[in-house]
Amino acid sequence: MNYFDKTIHKVKNLRNSIYSFIYTTRKAEFEDEFICKLKRNKNNFFCVIAFEQPQVLEWMFILSKKNLNKFNILIFDNSRNLSKRKEIECLCKRFDIPYLSLPSHKIKHPSRSHSLAMNWVYYRIIQKIRPNWFGYLDHDMIPVNKETLNFVKNDFFYGIRRKSVHSHCWALWAGYCIFNFNGVKNLPVNFLYDFSRHLDTGGMNWDSLYKFCDVTKTNFASQEYIEIDLFGKHKNIIQLIDKTWIHIGGVSYSGDQYNSKVYDSNGFYTNFINELEAGKSFKKILSENKHKYIN
Repeated sequence: MNYFDKTIHKVKNLRNSIYSFIYTTRKAEFEDEFICKLKRNKNNFFCVIAFEQPQVLEWMFILSKKNLNKFNILIFDNSRNLSKRKEIECLCKRFDIPYLSLPSHKIKHPSRSHSLAMNWVYYRIIQKIRPNWFGYLDHDMIPVNKETLNFVKNDFFYGIRRKSVHSHCWALWAGYCIFNFNGVKNLPVNFLYDFSRHLDTGGMNWDSLYKFCDVTKTNFASQEYIEIDLFGKHKNIIQLIDKTWIHIGGVSYSGDQYNSKVYDSNGFYTNFINELEAGKSFKKILSENKHKYIN
């Protein structure tokens, strides 16, 4: 990377940091009440940055009640569409899931918008409720098996490691990352992306967290891909994380296609979730339908 490119990246990182700092000073409506309720228990929390898609959240909620036991889900709504915010809020009330509508902003860049929300949640909520463990989930992560977390109590963080294609740096994928609060509480945690190192959302944690890590002695989450031919008419490749979570993918916004249902265009996930909700195990669905492991 030449001097000009480095300078541009530094300026952009500074711009993003300033905007993030300003954004985290903004208070959300009902924020105090939200914090007060969470302080009453010392549970571990998965923070979900919701955006425009209540359907995938409903799938998450349905199966979380069945398969999650170590973590509780919290919803932080980053939707731009106010009617979608209301729809998601009503959904959370129906499933008794804590909900907080984030302060609005005008950022359209997906990574910047998501990382601003993650920083806001960490500095305004997590640092006040002080859970033992906290994590971030993408809104299209569906727990299809009982929760299995392979981190140990001495780990500061856990998740899927994503390497930079142009440097030795890496960061945990923002869609599934878990942190020990006592391990990181005194560090300058920063979930902004770092394109100077070709790292997406959460990449700025390289300096504060990851570069000191011995990857040979650290546990990371597993992921595998399975091609399933459901009922012989709905074929799809699913991403299975930690043998627990299906990451649907393609649900985040792109341009103005906020209401796109491309992620379930052939009805695969609707039918798949219906089978799970009806009581079939993930293992049984695989055994009853043609499938193969891609890797």
